[in-house]
Amino acid sequence: MENKSLLQNLESSFNEMKKELGFKSNFKNLDEVFYFRDFILQVGFVSPKLSRMLCGRIRDTFNLWISQMHAWLIPNPSSMIGISESQAFTDKEKEEITEIMKKFMAFTSGNVLIGLTKDTKKEAEYFDNALDLWHQNKNTLISYAKKVNDYWNSQLNH
Repeated sequence: MENKSLLQNLESSFNEMKKELGFKSNFKNLDEVFYFRDFILQVGFVSPKLSRMLCGRIRDTFNLWISQMHAWLIPNPSSMIGISESQAFTDKEKEEITEIMKKFMAFTSGNVLIGLTKDTKKEAEYFDNALDLWHQNKNTLISYAKKVNDYWNSQLNH
């Protein structure tokens, strides 16, 4: 399927799904955070179970951040990179990272439950809550990512 028609199919399928599930978030706002267009272009199809496909994309985005935060908190002992980055954070910052990680884990584990129960009300909430959760924590994550980047830039002078 040509990219243009694939993306048109995505948007029309999304609008049908949104109407069916009844969530508030719009395609543009979700796509800005979770890159739905890029994901669909990468996999090359729009699933008949689009809501599950996109919930999976949202989950994967949060899971990448969970993995990153986990590496900052508990680095692999054989990873010089992880150990170095972990040392860039104070105990207070590590506590804050832990709290964000818990929130993300509570959220992503809900996706498993939605998939098992087929609860469309919870699925609708998942889309709206994803954006809320992201925007509540985005600036903190940016500050920590900047801290790590600053750490590595400071190592260039040694």
